[in-house]
Order: sequence, then C-alpha cells, then structure tokens
Amino acid sequence: MYAACNAPAQRGFTLLEVLIAISIFAIIGVGAQRVLHAVVTAETVASAHTLSVFKLQRAMLLLGMDLQQIIDRPTTAAAGNPPQALVTDHDRYLLTFTRQGWRNPPWLPQSNLRQVAYSLERDTNAAGSAGASLVRRHWSPTAQVTGKLPASQALLDNVMDVRFRFLDRSHNWHSTWPLKLRQGAAAPTGETPPGVPVAVEITIETAASGLIKRVFQTGAQ
Repeated sequence: MYAACNAPAQRGFTLLEVLIAISIFAIIGVGAQRVLHAVVTAETVASAHTLSVFKLQRAMLLLGMDLQQIIDRPTTAAAGNPPQALVTDHDRYLLTFTRQGWRNPPWLPQSNLRQVAYSLERDTNAAGSAGASLVRRHWSPTAQVTGKLPASQALLDNVMDVRFRFLDRSHNWHSTWPLKLRQGAAAPTGETPPGVPVAVEITIETAASGLIKRVFQTGAQ
C-alpha cells in the first residue's frame, strides 16, 4: 500500500490581490515620475539661472577691465564736436572709447590700443526673446584705414534697458559725455574737455536678473 501524501495544497493569488498589487505599483510609479519631473525641472531652472549669472558677471568683468584701461586719446567725433576720448550715443553705439593694455599674441606684433564700443542690438534670430543683446565690439586704431571690421561679442541677452552715467573730477554726475558746456561757461574744476570721466555707472535691466547697477573707476588720472 502507498502512504497517503499529506503535503499542503498550493494556492495562487486571487484576482482581487493581483488588482491591489497592480494599483500599488501604479501609485508608486506615478509618484516616482512626479518626483523625477520635479528634479529635472529644478535642475533646468538652476542651470539657466547659473548661466545667466555667469553671463552677467562676465559682462561686468569685461566692462570693468575696459574702463580701467581707458586713456585720454581721441577716438571718434560726436555730432558737431571735435574728436573725443569717450563718446555716448554715437553711430548706434551706446559707448565708444579707446583703451590700452590690450594683449596680443607674441607672433602678432601690433599696437596695444583698442577702440571699444558697446551697443544694444535686437537679436532677430532669437525667437521669443524678451529684449535685446548687449554687444561688445573692439578694433585696432588703424581698422578704419584698412577697412577691417570690428570683432563682436554678445555679452548678455534679454536685456530690457542699459543706461550710463559719468562722474567728472568735480564729483558731478552726467547722463551724457563729453560734457556739453553752455556758450561762454567754464569747464568744471579740474576738467579740461576733451577728457574721460573718473567713474562710470552702468544700470542694466534684464528679464532674468532685474535691475543691476555697478560703478567702475576709470583709468583717468
């Protein structure tokens, strides 16, 4: 005779248990997807903000370096005036001046002077741009003779407004330069136009950073 088999009977999952397990996994999956989406969104926003801050810092650094190396050397002429060392709102440029201390490659001997200009230009290729681009241009003093085009560098995008103010040696601020004196009026104390201001204030309004104001001391002695 064979011994009776007393092994326990095996049972599977019921339909209800399977449905409950699927529901739990679905809830966990939806929660994980939302967390992942939030992390990716935060990373994208943080990266965009970091890039915006980097561009702003770079623009201020270059502007400060240019102004610290400015020299009292006639660079261009304002309307109805003789050539000046620094001119505002001339030939579509917000600011134009000559700086020294330009580093050239050892194999390219040339003047260490550069004419520098800043302009605000709308980027027609940037769809959905909230503003214009702050552009820096520079060229050698002989570029107008040789016909060489200035090198350009876009520093900031989505710029809403750019304003400059200039401090003369009498510690008076002016919205334009060179100083426009009344006929017969004397120049400010210590100031002999044409010349350069002792400090320049720039106010930039961007869509990303809002209103930013900086004051830079120039190379004027």
